[in-house]
Amino acid sequence: MIDKLKSADEPPIAYIWRNPVTNRVENKRSYGRREGGALIGVGHYIN
Repeated sequence: MIDKLKSADEPPIAYIWRNPVTNRVENKRSYGRREGGALIGVGHYIN
């Protein structure tokens, strides 16, 4: 996400990650944004 944020704000990034609730590897999408010197990110699992 850090590398993606060097070129643009809020790029959607799709990947797989273990869901801590179901303990299964699932598809996930995350979004990020630069605010001053900070990076802010949020993600959600895709059903």
